[in-house]
Amino acid sequence: MTPAAFLNAAARLEDFSQGEVEAALGLRLTAVRRSQAWVGFEAPGAGPFSGFELRSPGPSARFGGLLIARFGQPEPMARIRPLLDQLRFLRMEPNPPGAGGPPTAGHWFQLGAHELAATVLLGTPERVAALAVHGAYP
Repeated sequence: MTPAAFLNAAARLEDFSQGEVEAALGLRLTAVRRSQAWVGFEAPGAGPFSGFELRSPGPSARFGGLLIARFGQPEPMARIRPLLDQLRFLRMEPNPPGAGGPPTAGHWFQLGAHELAATVLLGTPERVAALAVHGAYP
């Protein structure tokens, strides 16, 4: 799965259920971590992505979920920028300091009815650690 394929599939999500996400991505997700609010998944054939997190508002909700795709190795911003340049830029927000890691910022874009946050590791060169699709709220 390429980052472009991920973005195209994620733009069409509605209920962010595991079944809908698997169908959209064309991947079988295997749960590896679970909490009350989210489930962490691995998926064979996910390309540069090392795992996914899914927060679904439940089967009765049409919008409001969250799907995070983490890169196994952060991707150079130069490689992701052409994809992001096709989307409407919304804002940039610095993220709170992490546990000893490099500083990050969220670069926010419009992705269909949803918002996309690219987690960017600041520095030279900038790298993208994850893509998070936040479901639209009606």
